[in-house]
Amino acid sequence: MLKSKRSGGPRSLSGKLNASRNSLKTGAYSKSIVLPNESEEDFEKLYHQYMDDFMPIDVAESAMVYDLAGLTWKKLRLEKLEHAAFKSAIDSSLTIKDLESEGIKINQRHEYFLKDINKLDKNLFNLNRDCLNHLNQIFKNDIASSDILDLEKKIPFIYDSIVTQMTAHLLLDKAEITRQNLASFVIKIGDHEDFLYKVAARETKKHFEEILWIEKNLDQIKLAITKVKEKRLLKVMQEQGLLRSNDDLSRSFFKVLNELRRHQSWRKDLNAIDISPERD
Repeated sequence: MLKSKRSGGPRSLSGKLNASRNSLKTGAYSKSIVLPNESEEDFEKLYHQYMDDFMPIDVAESAMVYDLAGLTWKKLRLEKLEHAAFKSAIDSSLTIKDLESEGIKINQRHEYFLKDINKLDKNLFNLNRDCLNHLNQIFKNDIASSDILDLEKKIPFIYDSIVTQMTAHLLLDKAEITRQNLASFVIKIGDHEDFLYKVAARETKKHFEEILWIEKNLDQIKLAITKVKEKRLLKVMQEQGLLRSNDDLSRSFFKVLNELRRHQSWRKDLNAIDISPERD
């Protein structure tokens, strides 16, 4: 009788483990799991960690361990996508309209503060308060061009703010407004004309008042910003189905894990040797 040349496979535990590791070559299979922008090496490390943890003996166990590694990899990918989506939602610029949806109204020209609300500190508020107090003193009388020119040396911040307001009306560069021509610009408002420096001074005063209004309502503004960002996060979660995808992967993971444990338990029972004495 001719004997089969097949060895019947490895018989020792170490031999079975090695055979199991070779039964699923991750280099070929990982290409269906790892995306082009991901690291195949990292997936290999994850897979081999699972192999070391569960020590599969046969092909069925190896396949289930591979599935566990693949599901874990997909969960890690989903977490990265979640983080990127959430970060984008949080970091996206806030608008005046966003705050209006939460009952907060801010002048459009202060929208730039929303890029980093934490830059509004005590020093800034105190500066605007001092400037407003000084302008209020000037406005007790009919403001003259000499009052504005005096500010250039006394409080340059107010002077620069007024000149900035003037350039916005004239579409000029700040350097084109000098001490010599500051009082020469006239602007038409409704059916009458007024000196532009007076108009700019009033607008600057209003600007300082608005900044101090922000200080007074800063807590409510920050709360509104938090609510806007929370709504953005919730919208991202709902639109992209991130929670559902994560739950689906978790269910699949534990389903495979339970099946692997049942299979390993069955195999151990199958290989168990009954050493109990026979009864007569």
